[in-house]
Amino acid sequence: MIFKVIFITLFGIKILIKSFIDFLNYDYLRKNRDIPEEFKGIVDEKKIIRIGDYNAEKVRFNLFKEIYETLIVMLFLFTPLFKIYFNWIDSLGIAYVMKGVLFFEIFVIADTILMLPMEYYTSFGIEQKYGFNNYTFGGWILDQIKSILVALVIYAKVIVTILKSTANNFQFSWSFVLLSTLFVSVFAFIVMYLAPVVLMPIFYKLKPVENENLKEKIIELVEKAGFKVKGVYVANESKKSKHANAMFSGFGNSRSVILFDTLLNGDYSDDEILAVLGHEIGHGVHNHIVKFLLMTIVEIFLFFLIVSWLLSTQSIYTSFGIEKNFYAGLFVVMVFVFYVIAYFIQPLNAAISKRYEYQADAYSKKLLRNPDNLISTFKKFVLNELSVIEPHPLYEWVYYTHPSLIRRIRRLKESD
Repeated sequence: MIFKVIFITLFGIKILIKSFIDFLNYDYLRKNRDIPEEFKGIVDEKKIIRIGDYNAEKVRFNLFKEIYETLIVMLFLFTPLFKIYFNWIDSLGIAYVMKGVLFFEIFVIADTILMLPMEYYTSFGIEQKYGFNNYTFGGWILDQIKSILVALVIYAKVIVTILKSTANNFQFSWSFVLLSTLFVSVFAFIVMYLAPVVLMPIFYKLKPVENENLKEKIIELVEKAGFKVKGVYVANESKKSKHANAMFSGFGNSRSVILFDTLLNGDYSDDEILAVLGHEIGHGVHNHIVKFLLMTIVEIFLFFLIVSWLLSTQSIYTSFGIEKNFYAGLFVVMVFVFYVIAYFIQPLNAAISKRYEYQADAYSKKLLRNPDNLISTFKKFVLNELSVIEPHPLYEWVYYTHPSLIRRIRRLKESD
């Protein structure tokens, strides 16, 4: 019972803190209409109001969505529904491992379906209202189906491996902690590096860049940074939205470049596209993905340490009124860690990520010998994508994985 009280208390504290920070930022975006010196002559009062309204609306809705999903999880875990669901799965005449997989997969499907109205409003409400949505309803549905199928495959692989490695009568074991950490880390590594090759084609049509002049410039830039180019591709993001992006993917010395067609077909010059790519190359040069993976391995290790410690006691099972069952207990701990504990370590991950973004910006400046094109691209992000120029400092510190655009511009200018 003590674990349940701690769980609910931390859940509540998380929502209160998040609500407070989100409302701070919402109010800040609505009231802060000052145009920074760097954007005077580029952004007018009408545009700054639209930027504030768009991002304030997203903050408000994302808070509502977070509370909505939290209620779904809490109603499932902290009412008789959880015990009913467990008893039903446990009564099925199938193998133990299959019961565990079904236990997770059915919840994932149900949660996804219940969250569909939120996802629909994001695309066809907010994004449509501000002119960013290019989805057809059929295309949106297809992407939702693809997303859940990919998630189910990944969950199944991880859950099957973990359940096969331990008996239902679980006892604390360092071998379980270390082997589970090793498997999930290797799996995360594979997914991280194969995502552009395997997952991107599921959601996007990729084709070689047709602009030979730009392609030659890209290859020259990548080779200047010490990498070989496997291919330069364009992804059809314009079928989904008007948002622009670029990726520098792969492992080792050979990399692929993926550009959204919204970047190529927008009002970005070749030099600005190269500046964005220079930033992405900077992540590769500084091995940021590898460093994030190492940090993730530490987090995975701590997760399985918590799992082993909690599930070797009777507290979780008695708290939730179920017999000692590993996959049910694992589910509870996963929810506890990912919905609660992860929130409180988010500022640390965000701080490290922001540091890496500054490093990538600096590398782009070094590679292209000046920061002007990257700065002009950031300014166009504000104009074209209604990107926040400057959020509330606390909100940025807790949630932003990238520094705000105004901070990035000032950092680039300071280092001249």
